[in-house]
Amino acid sequence: DSFLVCGDLMNAFETLSSLPGSHLMPSWFSDYNHRPGFFGIFDGHCGSEAARYSAEQLTQYVYNELSAEVSVPSGLPLEENLGEVLLSAIAKLDDKFCQLCSEDGRNWESGTTAIISAIVDDRLIIANIGDCRAVLCRSVESTSDQRREEILR
Repeated sequence: DSFLVCGDLMNAFETLSSLPGSHLMPSWFSDYNHRPGFFGIFDGHCGSEAARYSAEQLTQYVYNELSAEVSVPSGLPLEENLGEVLLSAIAKLDDKFCQLCSEDGRNWESGTTAIISAIVDDRLIIANIGDCRAVLCRSVESTSDQRREEILR
């Protein structure tokens, strides 16, 4: 089973920061020219539990990491630190899911692969989990349109 998370990171963080008991939106997050984007594709193996949990919870884990004072060292811009934030959030999400797999009599053996990307201003950060890969392309003209007068020659 595959799950797609695609969204506006700022909207997700604004929602999370308004929940009771949550941290406020990090003040340094408004320093960017464009709203950050956050995207993920999760492909479950041996069941959908891991893919579903990851798709539903990753934004919360990233938010928690960004909200923690230790996550963003003073003076270090988000785009320089986001890779580490993603790694930490993914590791904590994995630890929690592994606990959930055996709680309350569960016997989940599912896993997930994932491609996760974040865009902050002109930076693209991509993380992969498992055997999936991302392909980065750019638009270049490889052919030109034929014009009628050229065809008639």
